[in-house]
Amino acid sequence: LGLRLAPAGAGRGAPPPARTAATEEPHRSGGGPLIAALLALVLLAGVGVFVLATRGDDEPTQRADSTPTAEPTRESTPEPTPEEAETATPEPTETATAEPTGTPTPEPTPEDTPEAPQGEPDLQAAQAAQIEGYNARRAGDFQTALTKAQEAQKLCAGSKELSPCGYALFEEGAALVGLGQPEAAIPFFERRLNEFGDNESGEVRKALRDAKKAARGTAGPGAEPGPAGAASVRGPDKKRGPRGVRADRHRRRGHERP
Repeated sequence: LGLRLAPAGAGRGAPPPARTAATEEPHRSGGGPLIAALLALVLLAGVGVFVLATRGDDEPTQRADSTPTAEPTRESTPEPTPEEAETATPEPTETATAEPTGTPTPEPTPEDTPEAPQGEPDLQAAQAAQIEGYNARRAGDFQTALTKAQEAQKLCAGSKELSPCGYALFEEGAALVGLGQPEAAIPFFERRLNEFGDNESGEVRKALRDAKKAARGTAGPGAEPGPAGAASVRGPDKKRGPRGVRADRHRRRGHERP
């Protein structure tokens, strides 16, 4: 049967047959690859778990780092369409209200505007002052003559009576000539001529002419500028009456005009 029977004496007390290398080789060669494969699987599984764990920890960070921040977008105002532009409501314009124009008040003419009244004229007091001034000038007191002539004009208060108002104008001019101020006397002689006129003998025009010459320093022959000439001027409309009394050609209210 192919079985080798051991000798009878071999089973008892006989040592077991020695194992040879050929007998053990099949066992070693069969278990080694299996163990190696198991170790490889375990190693691969461990590596896979490690990789998965590491990758799971890194992905949130990478995702957080790589997540772009959304920039705010500017809202664009839509441009108006041609229809909207055409139908745009025009802004209301203010209607200028014309200011009421009042009827211009015409400026008063010299005729409409009389000179400001200087009070009621007192012709009697003015005549007395004018006569005092005349007598003072004839006596050579030109300062008193000037003061009285000015006083008489104030009392006339714009009156156009020749006596005493016209005479007072002449007396003021003659007093200024006596004080050595012929240039200042010229306006008073001119006013006397313009407002009251001259007398028949033309004494006012002559006094004005002499004052202008004296003002230029070229008094003509016969002119007596200064105190001597002023004192010698009798004044318009005056003449010597009998016994040295001055009589006027015109009488008013029974008073003599100097």
